[in-house]
Amino acid sequence: MTTARIQTLDGLRALAIGLVLIFHLNETYLPGGFIGVDVFFVISGYIITKTIMERRGENRFSLADFYMRRISRLMPSVIATVLASLAAASLIYSPGQVLEYAWVGLYSILSVANIYFFLHSGYFDSASQSNIFLHMWSLSVEEQFYLVWPFFLLLATGGRHARSWFIGATLLGIAAAWAIFALDAAAAFFLMPARVFQFSAGAIVATVHLQNPALDRGVHPLSNALFGLGAVIVLFSAILSNGQTYDFVVAALAPAAGTALLLTGINAPLSAVTLGQRAAAYVGRRAYTLYLVHWPIMVMSGLIIGQSKSFTQELAIVAICIVAAEILRQTVEKPLDFRRHRTARRFRLVGVGVLAIACAGLIAFASLRPVSPKLDGNYVEIARKGWADRIRLGRSGIGCSISVDDDASAYNRAECFREGVNDKLFIIGDSYAQEVYIMLSQFLPAEKMALAGGAGCFPIYPKPPFSSVKQSCIDLNTERFKWVKDADVSAIVVTSNWHWWTPKLLEETFAYLASTGKPVIVVGPRPRFFQPVPVMLDSANGSDLAPDLSSQLKQNMNEEYEKVTAAMRPYGDQFLYLDLRSILCPGGKCPAFLPDGHTVYLDESHITAPAAINAGQKLDATLGPRIRQFIAKAAQASSSPGEATEQ
Repeated sequence: MTTARIQTLDGLRALAIGLVLIFHLNETYLPGGFIGVDVFFVISGYIITKTIMERRGENRFSLADFYMRRISRLMPSVIATVLASLAAASLIYSPGQVLEYAWVGLYSILSVANIYFFLHSGYFDSASQSNIFLHMWSLSVEEQFYLVWPFFLLLATGGRHARSWFIGATLLGIAAAWAIFALDAAAAFFLMPARVFQFSAGAIVATVHLQNPALDRGVHPLSNALFGLGAVIVLFSAILSNGQTYDFVVAALAPAAGTALLLTGINAPLSAVTLGQRAAAYVGRRAYTLYLVHWPIMVMSGLIIGQSKSFTQELAIVAICIVAAEILRQTVEKPLDFRRHRTARRFRLVGVGVLAIACAGLIAFASLRPVSPKLDGNYVEIARKGWADRIRLGRSGIGCSISVDDDASAYNRAECFREGVNDKLFIIGDSYAQEVYIMLSQFLPAEKMALAGGAGCFPIYPKPPFSSVKQSCIDLNTERFKWVKDADVSAIVVTSNWHWWTPKLLEETFAYLASTGKPVIVVGPRPRFFQPVPVMLDSANGSDLAPDLSSQLKQNMNEEYEKVTAAMRPYGDQFLYLDLRSILCPGGKCPAFLPDGHTVYLDESHITAPAAINAGQKLDATLGPRIRQFIAKAAQASSSPGEATEQ
């Protein structure tokens, strides 16, 4: 069967885009929905390989024609999406933020967005997830693959053993991806070499179909079984995967294998009654444009109406995405597709050029446009300057909190652990440790406070299980958990981004800290927002959001509170909980400014030095005596933890 439009293949595309849409709409519905992108990669490897091999067998394959077809298929819609998204963003965000998005849009057009996101951030962090072009990373991976794969195919199909070449490429690709994953999980996620095995898995299926007509037509005795097994693997991968503990086997290898099996049986009777339905095929034919438009719509709508959406609002957003995708398909994708109208290629090439020029013009417009947000002040720039105060007061500048790129040896033990100081309070944590130090130093003697923090380095015993954690963090953690037992340490303070902790990790870490016999203070969760707060304040509705940012919360702090305090409960009065909810979000409202006008947040969760000082003063006024008494007394065991909460 040729690569002419296959309805069940469109249905598989619908499954892939459906997984992505559900994940991006509400991550709690399907934590592993992001594997829809992996499904797309395998489909692309299948289609491209089969198309080239068929055309080569007919002596009508041309590299120039191949690249022209890819450009005409992909680029017009990408350029139009960038153009329309920036136009919409210019009505919402500050000129500086639109310019930043414009550069990412340009990287998307140049097919290097994946490299940009790899160098600047991670897919699952808030800074990336608020970027309206985050989703373009996968298209850049595909386009980079299209650039090199035809040459490999020409070499591989020159002999009789093309399938062996593809199997070898897949095995080598898996080994390379695994090695890259061990070194840097972000590289394994974003970079094309770590994704080759997924494309080549599709290529293997293409050769199987070309050499086995019964499987290609779906009449082989195993077709239904292969399709069913593939469906089970893909769906279980979507259920079991999550961005917190990204697992290469579950989140990358299994989806590729499952999709390859689905493709092997793509024309089986079972496929026809599931993926072959007209509704699925309809969505699948619009999968590309739907993928392009959905993320900018979801990001910008979240800023306007808030992150806690009703089910009706979520359905409305999906409907808007479908309408926008159809408009893009009818006005750009189909009219500017060279493959449909060969005689008008020159005209359509001019059309692509016009879109590119228009996009470049909008980038210039975004950088020069003299429109100001409702609030006075460039809060993104204020936040950049605010980091310096936080680093200085939080002792990060002298090596008390290492960065993600530092070696563990960058930690200044002599200065930061307060060598030779007796009865000290030892603070361990991730990047939040700096602000906790600033808070507690408002009413506790700073000279008796030791600090060991690390950006992205969770104080999890014995070591953080997350793929993104580097060796420097593992080494620092090993030392921190030794130092908590030091005779000079009288009490321990632990703080972290608790969202990433599972109940099991909390239980294991708290059990170890309790085994020291020392009092342990647990600093509870603080607000985490979907977008950096300075960006929101600089937006057109910044003045509306400033009094209460709670509509933009990414996680439910009450749920995190319950999770953390449940793990403390077995250790009774040995543990004390410091609740920041009532300090940063009094009455459930999360203001962006302090009463004196200083901003509270530097990004989506970290607070400014003035906000940390203010929080420390509030803790002192309400809980200072109790905290001092807790630190001074010997650890005791009882049935429930003490809870320190500002009244």
